[in-house]
Amino acid sequence: MTDNMINEYQPPARFSAAFEGFSHNPDDLDFWPNSVRVDAVEGYDPTLTATDVEAELEYADRAESRQLVEVDTNYKPTRDSDHPVRLTRVDAVEFATAVIRATEDTFHWMRCGRLRPVEARDLLAAVTNAEYALAELRDHALEDLLRGTGLADDPADAVGDAEAGDDGDQESGHVPVSKPIPALAAQPEAEASEPEADAGELEWTLEQAFADALGGMFPRELHEIASSDAYGALKYKVCQRCQETGETPAQVLAAVSPSDRVFVARANDPAAFLASRIDS
Repeated sequence: MTDNMINEYQPPARFSAAFEGFSHNPDDLDFWPNSVRVDAVEGYDPTLTATDVEAELEYADRAESRQLVEVDTNYKPTRDSDHPVRLTRVDAVEFATAVIRATEDTFHWMRCGRLRPVEARDLLAAVTNAEYALAELRDHALEDLLRGTGLADDPADAVGDAEAGDDGDQESGHVPVSKPIPALAAQPEAEASEPEADAGELEWTLEQAFADALGGMFPRELHEIASSDAYGALKYKVCQRCQETGETPAQVLAAVSPSDRVFVARANDPAAFLASRIDS
């Protein structure tokens, strides 16, 4: 990159969005609707003083600056109010969660009634945009997590190191088990010279087939499912049913109703929800 390119570089504009509130008569000044504006802003935080400024340059929050989400309300999006609310990233996501839950409550079937088809269509279109934004947020945060913890290296190298460290266990008859995200792990080579390992190899094959089926059916939710405390229960129930019925993991997962499979993306704990839908 040349000096001219560096000097000409301009960072992307900060995010800003505004929404006007509902009014049954917006032309009447007595019913003029307020608006809400959401901006990505920079705030001051003296508790973030860094000892090594250069080492902190790669982080968003550094020195005495903190990146925040500002929520402001007033008569017009371009007019600031006296007391805007500034939220941390976590609080901003919690706020968005609350907005989504409040939205769902506006057509709770036990309290007020259902949506008209055209209303449901428009809402689902907006939900699709929200799902995309949430996926981008999750991927961005996950990338920073893996990079900061050193897990962003080549997964094959990590698997190779793990297998090398497990040689002693394998010699003592230990059967390899799936990693937290088994779909990302390399399948070990079969050892034909050890007949007693056949059962272990069968178990591994079943677990790997389960991981592949899970990743194929729920690619966007795979990381959240595999990271859940209920992942082990889900894997156990699926593998147990396979052994009882002779079905494949893909067939067991496909037996979950289409509506339940769609709901997985919205469940608080997708792994626990899926496990509850697997017939024992």
